[in-house]
Parts: sequence; structure tokens; C-alpha cells
Amino acid sequence: MDEVEVISLGRCNSETRKGSYELMLTINNDSTYHSAEMSDTTANRCIIQGMIDAVKKLISPSSITLISATKIGLRKCQLRKKGVNNDLILQLIEYLETGNHAFKFEVIEGKIDNLKDKVRSATGFSKKNAPESVKKEIDEYSHSRFHTPEMAMKNWHVYVLPPIDFGWNMLLTVEDALSIIAKDEEESDMAEYGWDLSYTKSQFNKDWDSAVSLAKKYGMSSEIRGEPSVFWLPGNISFEYGFVFKEENNGTTYVVSPVGLSWLDSISMVSSYSNPQGLDGSPKQIRWVERIIRDALDSYTLAAERVPEMKSTFSELTQRLEKMKDCGWIIANRNKIMVRLIKKADGWVIEQSTPIASNPLFREV
Repeated sequence: MDEVEVISLGRCNSETRKGSYELMLTINNDSTYHSAEMSDTTANRCIIQGMIDAVKKLISPSSITLISATKIGLRKCQLRKKGVNNDLILQLIEYLETGNHAFKFEVIEGKIDNLKDKVRSATGFSKKNAPESVKKEIDEYSHSRFHTPEMAMKNWHVYVLPPIDFGWNMLLTVEDALSIIAKDEEESDMAEYGWDLSYTKSQFNKDWDSAVSLAKKYGMSSEIRGEPSVFWLPGNISFEYGFVFKEENNGTTYVVSPVGLSWLDSISMVSSYSNPQGLDGSPKQIRWVERIIRDALDSYTLAAERVPEMKSTFSELTQRLEKMKDCGWIIANRNKIMVRLIKKADGWVIEQSTPIASNPLFREV
């Protein structure tokens, strides 16, 4: 009897009731990816339909474990023969019993991301053959993972420290890190599946050049002593790299980090925060304002999608907000530059609250 595992995941847009499932069918350690789109459905019905379609692919009696990330109403159906998904559950049970399969159900709650990764690691998965909703999720996930504002703008923090003499042998050199990134980039098949690479040789080289330029800006006047090194910090499901190196003349150590390292503030001879937008304010204000601007721009993007008639307006607002420099004004008006939407029967509308109506940006546009 074959050992079979089915992991079925479902998703559904509650407004359109269009959904899809994706599943991994494993038969004796041979895993394949399958998916389908559905209409007039729910997420749970997509999960159950995926299980049904997987069982229908089996040609001989098997020992089956059916796995989902959420409860699908199985117990209610078994106890009372009723429930919102009763028709599909009974159909699933019928296929299992008529196929003479031994079967059990498992629910693995709180591990949806792990299950997605596992399902999409199966043979046959690629972004091209995934359901549209999965493609969109991949694009959004890829964007949030590899194109965060911190990565796109590279807001480097520079610290100028007294000589650090110990522990350098624990770090990768810039040259070694570059070799690993280049090798991964060459061998990676992420692009084939529609993912962006987390690190690329060209970006790493640009960042290293920027780190050296910043060190010179903040006082480095001689050659680098020994091998410059790379350190890594945990970020949004990936690690971010920074650079550390010593000056030849006096051993002054320069730390160029993608995030602030507050414990170095008290010992750094210079503590700076690079500021690509040219905002006027203290480092603390700049970091706060960048979050405010990021949230506001996200609200403009969402509003333009929900209310297409105002797309040009929000495009203009985006350009104007990105040109603003006064941190004090932005902080004082942070609630006024946000856009809020209200869902009504005939669609989405922009909330015309007093703060928004008085927003100088909106009034000008």
C-alpha cells in the first residue's frame, strides 16, 4: 500500500468569491505540485476540493494523510451530517472509502507559511503555472522581502569607533561574501520561479562602494588596513549585510550598517544617518518621518487602486510628498497626510474627514 500525503491550501477573495487551491501530493516520497482556480467558493471549500482532486489521482488503495492549515468542518459533518461544507466533505469521504484507502486528517495551525514553502517546493511548481491569486501573493511577498524601503534606499548608519582589535576572524571578508553571492546568483533557479534574488553581485558592489565613500566623508583619510569584513543582521525573513573595516593610519574602525546600532552611539566619534530624501531634522526625526512617508505613500497606492477616478490626484500627491523636507511639519501633520477609505454598498469612497479636508497637500492639488 502506497504511503500518501496531501497538503491542501486554499484562498478566496471574500468580495468576488473567487478562490483557488494549491496542494502537494506526495506518493512514496515523490512530491508533485497541483493547483486549480474556483468560483463562488470559500477558502475551506477550496481546501476540500483540492483534497478531492488529489484522491481522484490515486490509482490504487493507499494510506493517506490529508493535511490542512485550518479546520474544515470535518468533525461537525461526521457528528451531525451537516455543516456549510457538508456536501464536499461527504464527497471526499466517499472517494476515500470507495477507493479502499486508509486515511486520517491532520490540522497544522499557525504554520501556514511553512506549509506554503513546502507545497511550493514540490516538483512542478513555478510562478507561471500557479493560480493568479498565488502569483499576486508571490509578487507582494517578493516585493516586501527584497524591496523594502531600507534596501531600496540604503539608509546607511555610519559609526566611527576606536580600534576594534579582536574577533575579525569570525567575520566573512568582503571578498569572500562577494564570492558566495556571485556563486549563489549563478546557481540559483529563483528567477525561473518568479522570485527575486535576495542578494546580487552588482548590488553588493554598489553598497560596498557606498560604504567606502561614506567612511571617507566621515574622516577616513588613508588606506584600509587588512581585509574589510561583512556582518549580518536579521531582518524581514532575510539577513541584511553591513560593512566594518579599519583605517591604516590609526586603526580607527568604521561600521556602516543598514540599521541603527544604538549601543554604538555612546562610543562613536561620529554617528550619522544617511538621508537619501534630504529630510531636514535629527536622525531620530528622520527615521520617524521616513516611516510616516512610507505609510502615507502606501495609503495613496491603495486608494488609487480602490478609487481609480483619483489615480492622477494620488500620483501628484505622491510626487509632492516625496519632495517635502521639513520633518517638523510632516510629524505635526502626520495624521493629515494619510488617506482613509470607507467601504460602501456602491464601492470604496475616500473619507472626507476634517483633517484630510484641511490637508495643505490635498487643498493644493
